[in-house]
Amino acid sequence: MFQDFAKSNIGLISILIVSSLVGWVGTKFDETLLQKDITTISLLFYETIMLAIVLGIVCIFSKKERTSLFNSFYNLNVKHIIALILFSVSGLLLGIVSDIVLLHHGTGKIRMSQLL
Repeated sequence: MFQDFAKSNIGLISILIVSSLVGWVGTKFDETLLQKDITTISLLFYETIMLAIVLGIVCIFSKKERTSLFNSFYNLNVKHIIALILFSVSGLLLGIVSDIVLLHHGTGKIRMSQLL
């Protein structure tokens, strides 16, 4: 049933809308934390810890996901690992720059229509 929904145009549009809303709420929450003098690096570190905890819980309770995780890891080669490192560093740098911009502009101040 979920696979049918995921394959449909409504499923695609729904996930894009939900992702946008969750992204905006997350950004607003980050903005609140940044204004309380929590540094960008600290924020990224805390988010990484939370992600690791959630993934750990999923792997503890789901043998299928745990097996998939280890099998996928063994399928990576050196080029894949280097690419993942480069994407991670790029994401870190973009996160830092985004937080600096967020402190100056805020999520509620700018609408995309004003920028276009």
